Amino acid sequence: MLTLAVAGAGAWAWGAFKVKRSPQPAPVAANPVAVPDLASARQILTGYFEATEDEGRIRCLHDSRRVGALWLDYHHRRNKPVPLLVRLDQGRLARLGDKTVAMFQTELDPGGSRPIALIWDDGRFGIDWESSVVYGSMDWIEWVETKPASTQLLRVYLSRSRVDGLSVAEREAGWSEVVAEHPDGLQPLPVRIPPGVLFPVDFHGRQRVPAAAELRFSRSNAELVKFLHEGWSR
Repeated sequence: MLTLAVAGAGAWAWGAFKVKRSPQPAPVAANPVAVPDLASARQILTGYFEATEDEGRIRCLHDSRRVGALWLDYHHRRNKPVPLLVRLDQGRLARLGDKTVAMFQTELDPGGSRPIALIWDDGRFGIDWESSVVYGSMDWIEWVETKPASTQLLRVYLSRSRVDGLSVAEREAGWSEVVAEHPDGLQPLPVRIPPGVLFPVDFHGRQRVPAAAELRFSRSNAELVKFLHEGWSR
């Protein structure tokens, strides 16, 4: 499997990727196969923003068969138009787990400065759309304001709770608490972790961790249902 009050749109999203620079390329073989390069990634990215039809844009996405339905939900049902691409930097290649990614800093209108990653898979680059828009099954602001009891998948930043909102009895029973933030704003939100829910995050040396998680509200308190993975990429 390949992240939402934050200082600077360009700064927050780079934290959604755990990357390291790619090694030097090996010598070209006698019969070379397709290899990832920035030119092909740039072509996919610009093609996405220049496309005029939904199908053309969805074809530019990584894991498009799965993500296509999410894309339609986000841009049509939630009425979030695709922004204009104003500027695109030179980009760089990096590693995301066992995948090669091309990372670009973009200037969008609306949206401002926004990093976007493309994942190399099955001989082609595809836009890591879910992380680029910090996709969740509900918009963060709507989720916080409506406090649904139903479980929602959300991409957030998680950090240690600096204020103990739990009672002594709750802590003795095995409850814990973290804080969730989202680039869409609002105040950091305390999230309670029930006993028995696995939370394998080590905050040592890290102020906050981008993560995908299933969350819900219980008696007006945000609660972790399931921790899915670190980072906003699947």
